[in-house]
Amino acid sequence: MKSVIGAADGKFKVINSDGFDGLYTKYTVVRGDTLGKIAKDNETTVDFLAKVNDIKNVDLIEVDQVLLIPVKGEVESAPVPGRKKSVIGAGNGLFKVINSDGFDGLYSKYTVVKGDTLGKIAKDFGTTVDFLAKVNDIKNVNLIEIDQVLLIPAKEEEKKEPAAGPAQPLFNRNK
Repeated sequence: MKSVIGAADGKFKVINSDGFDGLYTKYTVVRGDTLGKIAKDNETTVDFLAKVNDIKNVDLIEVDQVLLIPVKGEVESAPVPGRKKSVIGAGNGLFKVINSDGFDGLYSKYTVVKGDTLGKIAKDFGTTVDFLAKVNDIKNVNLIEIDQVLLIPAKEEEKKEPAAGPAQPLFNRNK
C-alpha cells in the first residue's frame, strides 16, 4: 500500500507504491479537465496518472477530485502489474481495505510522530507489529518515518457508527 507523506514546498513523497515512489504535487480537478489534458499539461501519461491515483475508469474524474501529479524527474516509474489492495474512504474518518490478502476490513489513519515505534503504536492500538507491518506493507519494522500515515484497525465502537456518504478514495478528495 502506498503511503503519502508531506514534504517541503507543497510536495508529497509517495513510498511503497508499486514502482511509483517519488515526489508529487497535488492537483485539484476543475470543470473541463480530462485525465488526458492533465497528463499532457504535466508531461506524463494517462496510464501513469491512473495507476498512481488508483483510477479505474480513465474517462471518469470529478470536479474537486485531488490527484497526485509527479514532479518532473523525481518519480521512479516502473509499473508493477497485479496491484491488489484498495483503500477507500468509508465515512466517519474510517477507511475500508479490500482485496488485501486477509486484511480486509475497516481502518482509521494514524500519522507517525517523533518517538513512535511500530511496537509502541501496535500496543497503543491493541494490535501486533506483524499485523501493522503486513497491512501497511512495511518491509523493515524498525524503520518508520515521522508523518508516515499508517492504517490502524478500527475499534469496535467506530465500526458501529453508520458510514456517511459514498465511498471516496483515500487520497483523492479534499477534506
